[in-house]
Amino acid sequence: MTYDRTNTDAQNKANEVLAAFRAHPDSWQYAVTIIQTSSNDFTRFFGLGLMENMVRLRWKSLPDELSAKIKAFILEAITHYSQGPETPILRKFDMLLIYILRHDFPTKWPTFIEELVEGAKTGGPSVCRNNLLLLQLLVEEVFDFSTGHIRSRAAALMKASFMANGDKVLSLIIQILRSDASLGLPLLQSLHTLTAFIKHVPHNVILSSGVFQEVVGRISLTSGMQLPMCCLDALSAFISSLPTELPPSVSSGLALETILDMHDSVLQMVLSNICPMDTDFNAIIDQDPDNVSLVNSLGRFLVAFYSHFLVHLEARMVGVKEEKQTILGLDPAIAALASSARKGSGPLDVSQLRSSPAALTIVSGLTMLSAITKVTDVDFIFHAMVDFWYSFGQSLARSAKNGVGLGGVVSSGRQNAVSIVRGNQQRIQFYDPTLCEVRRTVISNMPRPEEVIITVTDDGQAIRERLQDVDSMAQYDVMKKVLRVLSFLNLKDTISIIEGGLQAMANPQLFDYNVLRPLSWAAGALSNNLMPQQTENAFLMSTLHSLINLTDYKVTVADKAVAASCVMYVCASFSRFLNSSDNFLRTVILKLVQFMHESHEGVKEMAVDTFLTIAERCSRTLALATSDKTEFLSTLFANTATNTEKIAGNRDLLTVYFRACGLIIASIQSSQLRDQMLLSLMHTPNQEWKAIMAGTQQDIQYVLDPKVIERLNTILAVNKAVCEGLGTPFTVQLVEIFLDLIQMVVFYNKVISQKIESGSAAEAMLNANTTHIRLIRACKREILSLFTVFVEKTGDLNTLYNSLLPKLFPLLEFFNGHVEAAKESETLSLFSAVIKRLRDGLLASDSGKQLFSMIVVPSITAMQARQIGEAGDLSRAVYQMMHSVVTHCPKGLFVIPNEAFNAFLEILVRGFQGSDQTINQTAVETLYTLLTRLESRRDFLAHFYQSLYASLISAALDTLHTHISTHVAKCVHFLVSHAPSLFQGGTVPASLAQTVQSLGYQHFDQALVAEIEAEMSAPDAGIEGVVTAIGDLVIIVKEATL
Repeated sequence: MTYDRTNTDAQNKANEVLAAFRAHPDSWQYAVTIIQTSSNDFTRFFGLGLMENMVRLRWKSLPDELSAKIKAFILEAITHYSQGPETPILRKFDMLLIYILRHDFPTKWPTFIEELVEGAKTGGPSVCRNNLLLLQLLVEEVFDFSTGHIRSRAAALMKASFMANGDKVLSLIIQILRSDASLGLPLLQSLHTLTAFIKHVPHNVILSSGVFQEVVGRISLTSGMQLPMCCLDALSAFISSLPTELPPSVSSGLALETILDMHDSVLQMVLSNICPMDTDFNAIIDQDPDNVSLVNSLGRFLVAFYSHFLVHLEARMVGVKEEKQTILGLDPAIAALASSARKGSGPLDVSQLRSSPAALTIVSGLTMLSAITKVTDVDFIFHAMVDFWYSFGQSLARSAKNGVGLGGVVSSGRQNAVSIVRGNQQRIQFYDPTLCEVRRTVISNMPRPEEVIITVTDDGQAIRERLQDVDSMAQYDVMKKVLRVLSFLNLKDTISIIEGGLQAMANPQLFDYNVLRPLSWAAGALSNNLMPQQTENAFLMSTLHSLINLTDYKVTVADKAVAASCVMYVCASFSRFLNSSDNFLRTVILKLVQFMHESHEGVKEMAVDTFLTIAERCSRTLALATSDKTEFLSTLFANTATNTEKIAGNRDLLTVYFRACGLIIASIQSSQLRDQMLLSLMHTPNQEWKAIMAGTQQDIQYVLDPKVIERLNTILAVNKAVCEGLGTPFTVQLVEIFLDLIQMVVFYNKVISQKIESGSAAEAMLNANTTHIRLIRACKREILSLFTVFVEKTGDLNTLYNSLLPKLFPLLEFFNGHVEAAKESETLSLFSAVIKRLRDGLLASDSGKQLFSMIVVPSITAMQARQIGEAGDLSRAVYQMMHSVVTHCPKGLFVIPNEAFNAFLEILVRGFQGSDQTINQTAVETLYTLLTRLESRRDFLAHFYQSLYASLISAALDTLHTHISTHVAKCVHFLVSHAPSLFQGGTVPASLAQTVQSLGYQHFDQALVAEIEAEMSAPDAGIEGVVTAIGDLVIIVKEATL
């Protein structure tokens, strides 16, 4: 009935019955009967589910005799079902056996692997296949999925036992690979198993076994693609497991020759039987999507091989002996070239070298990788290829710079002075034909950078991107690094590709958004110090000339928008050029102001963002005190109302514009000129502010009008934006409006409190969320936010302490004297910023101490009254305030009363035990900082040791708090490492086992917990050791509880 979808009532009833039966603690005892007697697969699965729960949760508590019977039943079932085709029920029995092995292997079943291998050899093909699958599942269980499920010591023992039996598994796989295909032995499964465990077996065992030769030999013996794919996966799994610094057992002698020969054989078989040199990998994927796996496997093999052994292939190519591979400290191929030059024979001819048989294998492999890089629609393939080319390019660049690290920055004064060994330069020339194709691929597939907010839809419309493509932005950063390192190797080629592509866009028949945009994004990636100043200037002017011509002759809004976005991105990228050319910088700013008046919303927004970017990078150049620049800035700020006319209705854009202007003004050295420019910039907002204040003189209710509040919000947002960019000099502007702001906050507080506190608690919540009150509170929050930004940005702490703080007392009085629903978290954020800036200096006077107490004591008292799971912006602000106190003003903890300090600790503990992840993180970080701040206070640590220890262990055992496990471990490590000195000859704190029992966990192995406690307390445990020990404790307690 459970699976009878035609009768819903009967189905629901059956599900209820089965759920009740499953919940019964003894239901597992009927599992074997259900499985054996049922003829329905669904019923068998139900029985298997009962058995799985028993094996996973109760296995250790079963008598040995009973567990042996269950194990025998499962083995018999696996033997029976593995005689036929693979079925879901067989897979379920396999997993049951794996769950048993979690508990019994190798301590109670040390011969399991040996038995499994022997069974595979003597059984039929189906049994062999399933036994190999069991080996694969065991490898994955032990090495990949053991964390959080198996104790670290048990996992280490399982790994050691498996590796000790690795030669037996290898011999089985080799036997299968050597077998005749007519025997029907499971080749694919043997390769899957090999791929899973090959990286966990010692390298010398693998190399001496001869398994490589067998795997390589199987690549060509098939007409299908699956077997070659599995072979390549197995080979790349081994190579990828090798360390960066190859061990001697791999990097020399017969082992190295074996590996290099493997490269040649694989490449020859792939080119002959699977993918010829001219293969279009996009085409074969289009023909059969399953070929994605083959292309991925081939790419991973080549990447793994060249990442580890390319240097050895080069050495073989130029005939360098092993002992000579360290000449000049260079790569082997380069050492040979340098040695050859020193002997007078001259450098090797690159074209001659590329045509040699040994070189052709390298060229063929890298050419194939270059072709695979063009598979741009399959992200995981393309990203892997791009990462390889970055590493490869870095290697070549390091060689070219002869030990100087590559940072993507080469000053024009030193570029020609870089010492370049001729051999190194020839190495770059050797690979350059392949890299040229890679450059074209990278340039044509540059993703959209974060700064470009205009995108093109499928139907050709240029729109403002509303949702940020995080993946695209991250990939752009990667691609930018790749292009820069490839350009360092051959800058001329990169410039030629970009300039040629842009010039082609002038042809209307060739114009294509999807070509133009990547070209401009690639051009922007080459900015700032990659090339000499003169080359950069010529490149930028050529690029901008092509792009600006496009904006001039294009007529549609979409075409102009795309071209404008390209112009703006390229301009903003080349800040070095802008700083070196005053006239061009001013021209760019005027062009951006022009773009701010365009009808396309995306163009306007990007123009404002670009203006901010240029202000951040070029403000000092603009602020230099020359008469023409002063005149330019005076005109720019005086025309603010005109400049922002088309963006005035968008508060976000308006604030970005004003923040950019604030950054420029901040760079002006003359305080008199700076103040003059600031007041000029703020003229229009100040006039509007004065008009609103004049309205309040006639009727105070004027500032309650929704339209007036919206105007106030815009003015406040503009002030905050300028303050963010300007910092301390904003004091001149703040003085103009400060007293009015305080009076407005006081008035709004009265309005809010009267409205919210006029009824019951339920009515208060309703009143707090009316449209009008929300609007008033938004304006109040903007004022508090403005104060907070000024506190964070100002450098004049004396003015902050002596002039600003005394006037903020009314805000705290209201905050502490009214109901929760009337409070704003921004008030606490403001005073958290005050504590952060003034630090212990806040306590220098009685008024400062009073202010501190007014901030901390009522806040933690209010937090005590809240439910432990209750969170929200106000609660998060309290914890941020507590973090500021502990981090920046720890002396304040000795100003507040003892009961308040005790409440402070209680709130911290509740914070990391609650359900809000942000509060969890802040609370446990604050506790760790508090412990380190009070490390010398042994009386404090001894007094609170046990309660904190128990609270931390409780959080560690809660699976909902795994996100703070490392921070909890840091606190536990601090406590246990100080325990010996805290309790010398005195009261001994409760043991870990006693602590766990006090938390309500009764049934667990106390001996194992004692071992874990010893591991945590060991002098060399460290934080990582405590993390591992706590993970083991969680497993033990979980197993004992379920």
